[in-house]
Amino acid sequence: MTLGVAVLGAVPGLLVDELRGGRGGRLRIARECGSFEELMGACQAGTAQIALFLEGADSLDMTTVDRLRALGVAVVVLHGDPEERARLGRMGAVPLPLESDREQVEKAVALALGTDTGAVNPVSENSAVLASAAPVGAVAASWSHVVAAPAIPEQGARWRAETVSTLPDRGEAASRDPGEPGRAPHEGSVPPVLVVWSPVGSPGRTTVAVNLAAELALLGKRVVLVDADTYGAGVAATLGLLDESAGVAQACRLADLAQLEAASLERLCVPVQVAGSRLDVLSGITRPDRWTELRGTALTRVLDLCAGVYDHVVVDVSFCLESDEELSFDTMAPRRNAATLCALERADRVYVIGEGTALGVPRLVRTVPLLQELIPDTELVVLMNKIRAAAAGGAPERQVRDAWERFGPELPIAGFLPFRPDVLDQALRNGEVLAERAPESELRRALQSLVCAPAQQRRRSSVFYTTTRRWRSR
Repeated sequence: MTLGVAVLGAVPGLLVDELRGGRGGRLRIARECGSFEELMGACQAGTAQIALFLEGADSLDMTTVDRLRALGVAVVVLHGDPEERARLGRMGAVPLPLESDREQVEKAVALALGTDTGAVNPVSENSAVLASAAPVGAVAASWSHVVAAPAIPEQGARWRAETVSTLPDRGEAASRDPGEPGRAPHEGSVPPVLVVWSPVGSPGRTTVAVNLAAELALLGKRVVLVDADTYGAGVAATLGLLDESAGVAQACRLADLAQLEAASLERLCVPVQVAGSRLDVLSGITRPDRWTELRGTALTRVLDLCAGVYDHVVVDVSFCLESDEELSFDTMAPRRNAATLCALERADRVYVIGEGTALGVPRLVRTVPLLQELIPDTELVVLMNKIRAAAAGGAPERQVRDAWERFGPELPIAGFLPFRPDVLDQALRNGEVLAERAPESELRRALQSLVCAPAQQRRRSSVFYTTTRRWRSR
């Protein structure tokens, strides 16, 4: 089988002569490109199955490599700098020395495409990178979910190696019975990556995310709170931060260039003292029009590294679940909802926040099935917020539960969060969490129940006492 090669830059003479002269074996030059845009066009049109870079390699990023691989295109870069080749390898490209000949390129490409069962090419010092590369193949749509493993932090950086073993196995979903309704709950522990999501509106998603992260920090855990909302980031304002750096955007930029490590991640986080404990915050974008800086591939890489460095990662995301590619003629365009979709796919548990009103409950009923289709193997915990008699009538919890059981999906409401606008207003005005402003409030105790041990969840003070027990008794 002959593979077409789209070439960008002046390829060394011997190699280009072989490819042009018909002595390229399985490789042939399909197009010699004068610009990156021309190369991308050739790959998108199916003219080339290999993108060969010499010039322009310094501007390659993980998002571009991921998109090319999603098209079934192997990205090969010839570069003279070993450190730069290592960085390109972390992106998912196939880096080779400048002096590589046609046979070396062919072997590396065959390995990257998963068509070579032989030994790794011994000539390249990057053989370990190539051996660990996932196949590209014809079913390359799955490449959009492939992310390189977290980089090993530099010597002396704080690193919790024991947390790496708790990360979910990416092959777990493939081995699960398709008919199984969802991932089994994490008994007795809170999983590493927690995403807080809600449908459109203001049901209190950011409030839950901030206070959930604070409660985990108060348990002595190392916690990072990531604001990945591309429509209305609000974590910094909730905590009273005057941070204008948009730490999550900077982290995504470094991740896109395969330069994000544990030490640089911690430098980008803003340390916040909450009730005497430390909470690290990756602040959100400072303006909504900066959403293009939060690319899905890069954000997934950031969350992977966060899960290796911290005990818990709490992510606040936006509401929209639409796949932007369906709304655009240019499938290579940035996706505004990619941050939300990739964070949800990376999550170990998703807290779904609904508003217990005549408007909020129908919104949740309509959108939860979409969420279940998007992440069928992820644990979903439904919480109803802003529960009050004025909005739902007498016995508001019963009214909301009856409506949910009648019209909602086969997913129980895990808890109700009482509405205390006076407490929340005071906390927001002072940039405090509930543990600081109202440590004995019913709302704070309800949020505590989300991270407490199973034994505590059986106590009458727990939000789970009045919800889960009654559901199980039906």
